[in-house]
Amino acid sequence: MTLLSKIRTTSVSIPWALAVITIVLYLPFYFHIVSLSYEQSRSIAFKDSPLYVLPVYENDSSGYVTLSENIINHRLFSASVSAPYYPNTFRTPIFPVALAIFKEMLGSYTFFPLLQILVVILTSILIFKIGNKIYSEKAGLLAAVFFIVDPTTIYHAMIILSENLYVFFLLLAFYLMFFSDMEDGYRLNFLRGFALGFATLIRPISMYLLFVFVPAYIFLRKDLTSKKKIVFSILFIIFGYTVVTLPWMIRNKMVADSWQLSSAKDFNFFLAYVPEYLSFRDKIDINVAKKKMLSDLGRPLSGDGQSLSDASDMRRVYLKYLYEDPIGYLSFHSFKTIPFFFASGIKSVYLFYDHVLGFDVFDLKSTNLSSLLLRGKIAEVVRDITSSPLIFGEQLFWIFVYLFSIIARLVVVISFTRWSSF
Repeated sequence: MTLLSKIRTTSVSIPWALAVITIVLYLPFYFHIVSLSYEQSRSIAFKDSPLYVLPVYENDSSGYVTLSENIINHRLFSASVSAPYYPNTFRTPIFPVALAIFKEMLGSYTFFPLLQILVVILTSILIFKIGNKIYSEKAGLLAAVFFIVDPTTIYHAMIILSENLYVFFLLLAFYLMFFSDMEDGYRLNFLRGFALGFATLIRPISMYLLFVFVPAYIFLRKDLTSKKKIVFSILFIIFGYTVVTLPWMIRNKMVADSWQLSSAKDFNFFLAYVPEYLSFRDKIDINVAKKKMLSDLGRPLSGDGQSLSDASDMRRVYLKYLYEDPIGYLSFHSFKTIPFFFASGIKSVYLFYDHVLGFDVFDLKSTNLSSLLLRGKIAEVVRDITSSPLIFGEQLFWIFVYLFSIIARLVVVISFTRWSSF
């Protein structure tokens, strides 16, 4: 008798089973983080920065805490650690505000991973429901369990980072858009836009999903309802989305004279993506490429260095380089994006312990494989893979999962097409 068959396959028992699995697996990790946090708080290194002990870890995490502290202490959305407190337009508000509310209520960030564990439970339930709708109950359960036990999920639940909250709202928007059992009326359409708006104010990249979800919605509904109802449905989706995002756009217009939600896109192109491309193309150090971009800007960056006030000028500079060789950059960027789909949770855990404890917990080695491949250093790629079999094995596993998912979906579509032809 398999584990799956032992679990009563009802809409009530499976969510509870997922909750139990998550709690049993995650609580030991949480208490481990609390123990490490206590050790850090006693060390000399954190004497002057007690707020930044675990679960705060590295730049993104400490940046969120700084925003939270400024919200609490100065009622300002600023990433500045001291006066003057420049308005921050790089981050979006949902996660820092949630962090600030949590700190105000409980007085510490130490318990925040418990909230993120709850988010993991809710996300796993959404994954189960979506998998059940697309494939079967067992497939949905298996996908949810994979999500729970993935080292990446565990890692992001233990550290103050926005990834898990973002994934929840993104999946919630996806579920409401295509799989909800609610009546397909104006209330549901408002909730669809509202959930996507929340995801956008956690990670602005989600703003582009509105241009994916709406056409997909039209395509799926065009033969099921009238054109008039489709138009009103889309208007309510956009209305729900706007209710969430418009106040932040107005705020950015007031502090940086821009209607954009975030400076992240322009900042990343200006000081990350394009310098990395120039480093590869011109065979120069990436810091030299960054200095070249800043020199072309012709002036220092404003405020905290990430302001929307600089967005148009940054865009002018990086677009100049993109227009020089758009195909070359597109090829480079596409290739560099591939590792995103095979990110290693095991590697994240290894780097975490190496940084926090100061010694190699695992005998692992990993470099930037995409950069090595782009430079044609195949021998180094092979050496890197063979020296890090644990990481490579994890990546192979996810390749198998992706391929299996695609093949399984194709089989379902082909089988349905053949059945419909009779």
